[in-house]
Amino acid sequence: VFLNRVLSKKNNAANPNCKINVVTTAFVKDPAMIDVTFKDGKKFQINGGDMNGDDIISQVEKYSKKLSQQEDLQGQ
Repeated sequence: VFLNRVLSKKNNAANPNCKINVVTTAFVKDPAMIDVTFKDGKKFQINGGDMNGDDIISQVEKYSKKLSQQEDLQGQ
């Protein structure tokens, strides 16, 4: 769910500078992990097994909005 939304045409158009790297493993039992690095350098590591897609998107959007608000205050 997370990748489907992040890789959508709408999101690509809204943020063309977003870079997505998908790494898969041959081991089925490996946990699903999502590493997100924001443009300010902040990194989130999310265990995909602990959250559903909507929860992951919510966490990422929450920090993204915080960054956007900070940029607006700084006039960027």
